[in-house]
Amino acid sequence: MALDRIHTGELSPPRGLFWHPAPGTEPETDDIWVHYGFTGTGIWISPGKDRWAALLTNKLYYTRDREPLTHVRNAFRSLAFA
Repeated sequence: MALDRIHTGELSPPRGLFWHPAPGTEPETDDIWVHYGFTGTGIWISPGKDRWAALLTNKLYYTRDREPLTHVRNAFRSLAFA
């Protein structure tokens, strides 16, 4: 079953089982899904593009400011799925 068909109710954005549409993408057209880990890790998959990518990090949230890591994750996804 496609990831975009396994939704968890009325959550917005729609979510598959443990997977979210990647920020800055549209599930219907881009087909890029992400799962984030606590220390900043992330794994992206795209069944339609037959591609996956993983970013391994060890960032602890001493301040809860996720903005710097958000830029790194988005840049990584953009490069991996260009």
